[in-house]
Amino acid sequence: MASNPVLSLLQKKSFAKAYEAAAQDRALINTPDDGGDTPFQWACRFGDKATMMKFLDLGADVTKRDAEGEVPLELVADGSP
Repeated sequence: MASNPVLSLLQKKSFAKAYEAAAQDRALINTPDDGGDTPFQWACRFGDKATMMKFLDLGADVTKRDAEGEVPLELVADGSP
């Protein structure tokens, strides 16, 4: 996760700082980690609704599938980081 600062901050559950980093560089919001997960997908896994909504405002792709083929809505339902 280290190559994308937004992902690094999410890993530490620093949701507000992750949003700030994404707002400064919106391209990061849909940049996946080595496993193919985007910051929005991680926010969904953690179940942080406020961060999910903020990432949506920044243009998070709600149709992007993770390595297992799940879309973000399925990740929210699973609730497992």
